[in-house]
Amino acid sequence: NLSHAVGIVLYELFSSKFDRRVRDRNIGTVEKRRMMETLREILDHLEYPDHKRGKAEITLRRVIGRAKLTELEYHLLMGILGMIKERIR
Repeated sequence: NLSHAVGIVLYELFSSKFDRRVRDRNIGTVEKRRMMETLREILDHLEYPDHKRGKAEITLRRVIGRAKLTELEYHLLMGILGMIKERIR
């Protein structure tokens, strides 16, 4: 069940023994590109309409670019996005 998987990911993230400074560090360009690529793959699997695709990608890229995601938030979101990818295959 997806909700159980998300619960496990959240538990692991918050119970991990990462140094707080590492968890609070903002992600860089590489991570933002990786997240955008994962979102593109999800759009592919969803067969998102071509006529809406460009605008959706631009909007997602802008949101990710504006977000000041910490490494912890990034890993949480990437875990959830990965589960979504697996579920829709």
